[in-house]
Amino acid sequence: QRSISLEMLWWGSGEWSRDGWITPHNVYFHLIYRLGIVGVLVIAAMLGVVFYLTKSFIALRSKTGVLLVSVLVYWMMSCNSLVILELPHYAIPFWTLMGMTWAYCNEQLMRSKHGR
Repeated sequence: QRSISLEMLWWGSGEWSRDGWITPHNVYFHLIYRLGIVGVLVIAAMLGVVFYLTKSFIALRSKTGVLLVSVLVYWMMSCNSLVILELPHYAIPFWTLMGMTWAYCNEQLMRSKHGR
């Protein structure tokens, strides 16, 4: 992610020699840069899951579910300015919460189908 033309002009040479690898402060660009098409698919899957959960919880009129999804949306919005999904102390709670929200949604859907 270090531009060859910028290195030839010696722009940012002090920061680059001090910091070494400089990541972009956006998880989505970082995923696309490192994974290419697979990164785009991962981002699309994440957005698809959030849209599915939002739609399901609104249809179920679940306030708890909407609040859980709002936490996921907040976390995904903060990925625009921070490298959150790259660091384990942020990524593990995010993916755990997403999995637990998915499980809660499935449980609520099963309850609504069985009339409980």
